Amino acid sequence: MQREAHVVRFLLDQQAVWHAHFPTLRGRTHEAIVGYLCHEGRRGATAQQLYGAIQQHFQIDDSTVRQRVADVYRLHYVLIDPPDSRVTGRTILTPSASLLTAHAAYTQDLAGKLCAAAGHPIPAGDLTEAQRISVHETLKHYTAAWLDAADRFLEAARLPPARRLEARRRLMTTSYWTLMHRAIEERYTERNEGLLADQLAASVFALNGQGNATVREHIAALLALDLFERRTDRAMRIALTPTATSAFGAMLGAFDRHLTEFAASLHPAEPEAERTTRFRTPPVDPEATLGGLRFHLAIVSPASAARRIVLTAAPLTIGRTLPADIVLPTAEVSRKHCEIRLTGGTVVATDLESTNGTFVDGVRIAAPTPLRAGGTLRIGVYEMTLEPGDRDGR
Repeated sequence: MQREAHVVRFLLDQQAVWHAHFPTLRGRTHEAIVGYLCHEGRRGATAQQLYGAIQQHFQIDDSTVRQRVADVYRLHYVLIDPPDSRVTGRTILTPSASLLTAHAAYTQDLAGKLCAAAGHPIPAGDLTEAQRISVHETLKHYTAAWLDAADRFLEAARLPPARRLEARRRLMTTSYWTLMHRAIEERYTERNEGLLADQLAASVFALNGQGNATVREHIAALLALDLFERRTDRAMRIALTPTATSAFGAMLGAFDRHLTEFAASLHPAEPEAERTTRFRTPPVDPEATLGGLRFHLAIVSPASAARRIVLTAAPLTIGRTLPADIVLPTAEVSRKHCEIRLTGGTVVATDLESTNGTFVDGVRIAAPTPLRAGGTLRIGVYEMTLEPGDRDGR
């Protein structure tokens, strides 16, 4: 099986695992709400913070988000403060113990699927909190990469802005997401003969109960966008178009490397604090030190993203999607945002013409700028600091 199909198979497995643990929460917005509450909002978040996080990816209005949150609340998965009051933007939402337990079990099973797909043994015992966060971040990384590929495809199609925004919103729904991923999976099989429309409809019905007629409307919309094509020699067989294959294939191939390395990280040979989000691991240059000391770039905020990355002689790129070495999946971060490089015994940060800028010690930089030990680097909502290790890099 090619790398692209490997990724899509895992993502389709992810849907099945989700619905096994949360059978009444069928929408992808439900997944995003639960994920946010169990990680970024674990100790409480305002409703407005939650709404903003969901709207960033799904492009839906406040009333729709409130409805989805109400679905989660009716299952006693959310606690509100003040209690027994109408939910407003200032209401504090906190995940209940039952939600945290259910989501931990879902994450555990999902990690097992990931390891099995990558050819690694399933982790023994329960995942640590840091490992559960990493699983959550991995799915967020993929969502950001998927949206980035979709944006490039829709921009190349030269659609009017309103139609492009609507197409982007649709591609994030369970129905369209499933249709696209089933077609991608078929595209990378040996036969690659397309799928019967009824087969596609059955895949969607199994997840969200949408009827055949509705799914056929969605297939027609994907045909109109040139994401799907009819195979002329096979009545009602649907396949991914060459242009769509090109737009999404490179992203899927890059993400496969990340999945494989992440699965391996669940069986670390080194202490957990030293694990890295890097997708390429270059050999360490013994000269890549400052005064004989190895250095780390530590993400210190937000707490859910905390990690330490060992700096080596190879430049380190930071961006919103793969193939960046560190992926920060938020709209405030550009696809290629900045680069960290060891140059002449100095750690240097270079902004890569990002939209929202790179800040060193609170100042937006316009040229390569040294980063001092203990200094801060800010990219969007992420704050990092340069930390010295000992002479062995610890």
